[in-house]
Amino acid sequence: MKKWRTLLIGVLCLIAGYFVGYFRGSAELIDWLYSADAKKAEAYYDALGAVQKDVQLLSEFRQIFPAAVERVRYFTSGREPGFDVVVHLHERYELTMQLPVSFDVSGKRVVGYGTPAFHLTEVERVEKTPSDTVAISYDPAGELRFGPAEWRKLFEHGGDFSSIGYKMTTDRPVSNFGLFTIAK
Repeated sequence: MKKWRTLLIGVLCLIAGYFVGYFRGSAELIDWLYSADAKKAEAYYDALGAVQKDVQLLSEFRQIFPAAVERVRYFTSGREPGFDVVVHLHERYELTMQLPVSFDVSGKRVVGYGTPAFHLTEVERVEKTPSDTVAISYDPAGELRFGPAEWRKLFEHGGDFSSIGYKMTTDRPVSNFGLFTIAK
């Protein structure tokens, strides 16, 4: 085992030496790696932008929750972004839908979608801190995670959460909820 580890370290040092020599220093290597990642990320964002208006699930979400904010985020263990859609409800809840996306090898074309995940959180308190930031506390009892089957029922019932067995408090907004904004 020790011989393999020594061999592996030696090979890695040779490879690193090659790259450092090839790029004449680590700054150029970092620039090269960053530019490759930046180009890939740009391709992903362009591909997502091209399909965003045509994705049925996003259209359904917008139809029921017109105030929803659509974002592109990295939330899977892979290196590809997906759609992350968030809406605040009744000045008390935050509903998030995450839709993983699959790309072709170039990263320039969307080839499919993963299973969407939905997460509803109930905000308990919103406070402004002495350092002028916003502190948000959640009520764990009000949390709900659900999938496509529950979404279908929720959509068919126009966003009525009782259709999936969740009783929402709609008449007691949380104080200072307006300070809680959705980051874009």
